[in-house]
Amino acid sequence: MKNRLLGSILILILIIPVLVIGNNLFTFSVIVLGILALRELINCNKDIKIPMIMQIISYICEVIICISNSYSSISLSLDYYVLALCLVLTLLPSIFLYKKNYGAKEAMYLSFITLFIGLCSNMNIMVFKYNKMFYIYLLLISICTDVFAFLGGKLLGKHKLSKISPKKTIEGSVIGIVVATIIGTIYYFNIIGSSNIFLLIIVSIVLSIAGEMGDLFFSLIKRENNIKDYSNIIPGHGGILDRVDSLTFVILVAVILVRLL
Repeated sequence: MKNRLLGSILILILIIPVLVIGNNLFTFSVIVLGILALRELINCNKDIKIPMIMQIISYICEVIICISNSYSSISLSLDYYVLALCLVLTLLPSIFLYKKNYGAKEAMYLSFITLFIGLCSNMNIMVFKYNKMFYIYLLLISICTDVFAFLGGKLLGKHKLSKISPKKTIEGSVIGIVVATIIGTIYYFNIIGSSNIFLLIIVSIVLSIAGEMGDLFFSLIKRENNIKDYSNIIPGHGGILDRVDSLTFVILVAVILVRLL
């Protein structure tokens, strides 16, 4: 618990200046976190060995996707040129590296996780440039869902939520969603403004649920690969993906909702 508290303080010390200063510092921070997250996904799958040259290529592709089309408005489009380039760079080398145990299966895995992390990183930058206060709203939803689901589960949890993560409980999940919805709604209503409080509450609930589903999805990856944490880069918290798992899906669902609503 002590290490977890120290890790939380460290995260706040790092994240607050990034959010306040924003601009290039935020973009640079997302790029670095994206590379570290991609590295964690590469290393967590012990059945797939990725040659170092391909790891480097995937990091370069992640950066290219990350900064592509990150304009100051939310769009669900990305240059086909960028996607095609990254697919070619991650897939075709398997033809020449086949004898080094880098075949189609490994290439497809690397290609997918590169595109996934790159697109998620791109969306973080895109949403932040679109509206910093809206990005903080999504961050609040994610953090409050995580923290209060954890605390609620510790204090009142009795019924297991899923076999994927035995420590998560239904009680904790409900508490996390309720508290995140209340805090997120109050923040959005007072800081950003909304004429439809009912819709705002519904959206906050959906985003909080998306955050919990993201947490479970990344827990499933860990469970299937028999690892406790993605890495030990953050004291008491594990790796980058252990902390941004819920935010990843909150961002994904938020981008969809912005276009739909």
